[in-house]
Amino acid sequence: MQCTGPEKNNLRNIIPSIFMNKKTTSTLLALLLIAVTQLFAQQKLLSIDDLMNRKLYPASLTNLQWRSNNLFTWNANNRIVQSTVKTGATDTIFSLDDLNLVIEKSQFKKLKSLPAFKWDDENCSSENGSYA
Repeated sequence: MQCTGPEKNNLRNIIPSIFMNKKTTSTLLALLLIAVTQLFAQQKLLSIDDLMNRKLYPASLTNLQWRSNNLFTWNANNRIVQSTVKTGATDTIFSLDDLNLVIEKSQFKKLKSLPAFKWDDENCSSENGSYA
């Protein structure tokens, strides 16, 4: 069906006036953006069983700390591990066994696990206020 006569002129006047109004255009673009993002939304709803599934939990890093501007450390399997931010290269700084060798020489009891510590600067760490 083709528009002829007065209907055709009204249609020509209405369409440009909609797009000339900035508020209407912004609203239409926002609605379009919301509609597009919903297309990529998660399709599966989580159930109670999914909440208890340990496979869905993220891995965690124990005692995660910055050592310097480009190094960070954490405890992993009774070792203090450091990683470089830019390259992702990891290296073991020391292990619980290394620490226990030093402790045994000082005639103290062995540790069962690594104590929590913090880096005071790039080269010194402290545990409960005493330097390690």
